[in-house]
Amino acid sequence: MRVCIDCECLLLAETLRLFLGSNATTKKDCDFIVSDRALQSSKPVFIISDDSPYLSEPFSKDVLLNTLGEFYSAMQISGKIQSNELSSLERRVGDLVDAFKAELIKIIKDEYEK
Repeated sequence: MRVCIDCECLLLAETLRLFLGSNATTKKDCDFIVSDRALQSSKPVFIISDDSPYLSEPFSKDVLLNTLGEFYSAMQISGKIQSNELSSLERRVGDLVDAFKAELIKIIKDEYEK
């Protein structure tokens, strides 16, 4: 789990860096972003605030790490589900393309045999 810290509150940002240790990384290399506000990002954002569904202050190191672990696991499960759905779609499209190709070859052979 690689986490980018992007907080306006400096105290929260430093606390997260201390608690996360080597799991803290840059935005480019992270799996998700931890912030104290809503962000526009292509990566998932874990928000820590009083009205957050994920985590509110105050929190302990154990609570933070457990909650982040659950968030990360949910992301991975969601990604696998989307991947399986895509594989199913790809399989269905592939079957249709194969059937179309077989029918097209049959039509072409029939035309050349006349």
